[in-house]
Amino acid sequence: MEIKLQTGCYGQINVFMVADVNTIPVVGGNITLICAYSPKAPNPRIFWKDGNNSILASLDCENGICQNNVTNPTKFNTTFDGDGSVSLAIQNLAVHDSGKYKCSVTTNRGKRLSSLWVAVLEQVRPNEVSIEGDLVRNLTANETTDVTCIAKGARPPAALQWIIPESVQVSFTRQTNVKKGNFYTSFRKESLSPSRDAHGVRLICKVSHPQLQEPIETSVLLNVQAPPTSVDISIPSRPIRDDGIGVYDIIIFKDNLTNITCTSNGSRPAANISWTLNANEISNDVTSHFTYNPVDETSDSPEIHLPNKLIEGNVTSVTCSTGNGYPLPLIRWYIGSRNITNQSWPNQTHSDHGRADITSTLEFTPAKSDNGRNLTCEIIQMMAFTVPPRLYQKAQKTLEILYPPVIHELTFRQLVNDVTFTCRSDASPPASQFTWFRNGKSLDASNGHQQQRTDHHEGNTTSSSKLTIQNVTTSDQGKYMCKVSTNLGRGSSAINYTFASTPQAPSNLIVQQKQTTSSTIIVAWQPGFYGGFQQTYTLQYCTYEKEDPGQKVCYHKADINSTTYTIRNLKPYTRYEIILWSANRAGNSSQRKIVSSTARKIIHFFH
Repeated sequence: MEIKLQTGCYGQINVFMVADVNTIPVVGGNITLICAYSPKAPNPRIFWKDGNNSILASLDCENGICQNNVTNPTKFNTTFDGDGSVSLAIQNLAVHDSGKYKCSVTTNRGKRLSSLWVAVLEQVRPNEVSIEGDLVRNLTANETTDVTCIAKGARPPAALQWIIPESVQVSFTRQTNVKKGNFYTSFRKESLSPSRDAHGVRLICKVSHPQLQEPIETSVLLNVQAPPTSVDISIPSRPIRDDGIGVYDIIIFKDNLTNITCTSNGSRPAANISWTLNANEISNDVTSHFTYNPVDETSDSPEIHLPNKLIEGNVTSVTCSTGNGYPLPLIRWYIGSRNITNQSWPNQTHSDHGRADITSTLEFTPAKSDNGRNLTCEIIQMMAFTVPPRLYQKAQKTLEILYPPVIHELTFRQLVNDVTFTCRSDASPPASQFTWFRNGKSLDASNGHQQQRTDHHEGNTTSSSKLTIQNVTTSDQGKYMCKVSTNLGRGSSAINYTFASTPQAPSNLIVQQKQTTSSTIIVAWQPGFYGGFQQTYTLQYCTYEKEDPGQKVCYHKADINSTTYTIRNLKPYTRYEIILWSANRAGNSSQRKIVSSTARKIIHFFH
């Protein structure tokens, strides 16, 4: 978020502007600017303007009654707290909303102006998704533990969702987003208590973002230890003596062999069993054995091994390994949701106890479209004791694919006397070498005072360069080319620029009185010079409510292409203030204003 603050604080009135420091202006998002003035004074007049001095909103107070006027209610909204500050909310931000915003305040103490620069940034997907702590959690059944999913480097914040089975009790917490520089880091923590049946369960964190074609998933595996569910001592054949409360006296005859068995069931891991006789530990003639719980006989967690660099178009081999498999597990491969298992082959090595280690090798050609997607290795274990009879484990890696630069945006925007060209490149790693040309001649060698260059690294793969020419004239017209390069290649794009300016205000704004009715007013005007770009007109009409004379209600119609317009659905015998201005790509013209009234409504009586 780039905000440059200018404050007017001289004379008898102080005016300053601020923005929410925890909010980054990003395409598709909102931001609120606050204009504060002191000392507090009655009947202030406040105007919000853009860099072209076009009025966005105004507040006019008289005798304690304030009239709020917004030119485009779908884009802007204002709030006045009556205590020395007024806010301007800008909604559904776009790149062209970047620029200087001004707040002008007039009170009985004077008039002052403050301004603030807002740079609207492109959306950027998260560059790191992880789970805090170990990815295999060793804990005791019903023990409470915390798992936290983290997404870094996103703009706007990523949405985090935990997918947790019913065998795990969860206390949900709200997602937290922390602004770090021009990006957000998002956290979602869950406090959970797994039951003994949650052993081997995988908790999945799903991360979504507007710039991700599909969510990124990461997971943590639960290794749940549990105490025995029961402990039993076998009763030998008679003779025994039962005291009636569960304690047995076993009658043993001298020189006769007697077997007594203690059985512990349901523990994980296997329980240690010891014998004592009259508080003395027995170690002779004791034999022990245990049987594994089938749930503990799953394969080890899989691991993916990627080469250090993945380059677009170069055939690449990756491997996924898992050990201790029984029966032999199946391995499937996915890029995103696309199954590419048919591009892989397995290799297995048998170990002790009939188990096997298996490695699957995948051969694929990295594509630019797969950059940022998940490469998933899925282990499928056939288990007779589960329903359905399969156990799934996953390993995932986010693909970082290197590719040469491509210019996906080359535009220009003229604001009154300045024109700014924007060249935006997509490359991995991001491009940092931009070169500008006009009519085939490099502009980088020019260091004249009328030219400014700014380069930005906007995200994982996006970077941009802006070329601004001040006090532009017809001599600056021509073919502008942007070239960009990295160690993987080059890209270029060109655009033709014709000098243009903001349009002149329309003239001869009139109301066709003879055609005015009780519900319609027809206005007409003459167009001014269009400034070199196609222009349209915006018409705003306002009236004061009769029930509340201090309440001003305004409506507007934008993108008018003709020089006449019929305002319909008006109130009879009502006075309207009509404002007209023209607009093109370079900005808005000044305004023209007239006042007119609708006719009386005629009521006919029939006898």
